[in-house]
Amino acid sequence: MYVVYSLADLRCLRQARVVPGALLDQIEANLRDVHRIIGDGVTVEDFTMEECGLTAILQPGDGPGAYRLIGLPDAVAETRPEWVGRGDYGGDVVYQVIYLRGNDRAISLFVPVGALDAGTEERLATEAILPAPNPETHTD
Repeated sequence: MYVVYSLADLRCLRQARVVPGALLDQIEANLRDVHRIIGDGVTVEDFTMEECGLTAILQPGDGPGAYRLIGLPDAVAETRPEWVGRGDYGGDVVYQVIYLRGNDRAISLFVPVGALDAGTEERLATEAILPAPNPETHTD
């Protein structure tokens, strides 16, 4: 599992080339959107989401310890997210699963197809809103 709190985390993932660039672009857009909303007095370069949540990218083989690390007591199969979306990031299908933890903390979990068992992926596919919203173009 890769965990993102800041632009520095995204830079590390980009340099390592372990996550599709289009997915990292989406996560960066989300991070910049959160910064615009709550980043008073902090530059986007210094901004971290540690106080308000995090973004994580699930990898095949991640077990219960990875879920506990980000504040989810169980695997995706046993949890009920507040929102599920599906996007195509550079040809890779990825589910975005959002969990709210209180009024001021959110966990945004990106789940590449193939990272979970078939039954869990089928449930996500059924619940998904297509496509995942892009904060750069999304309006209320």
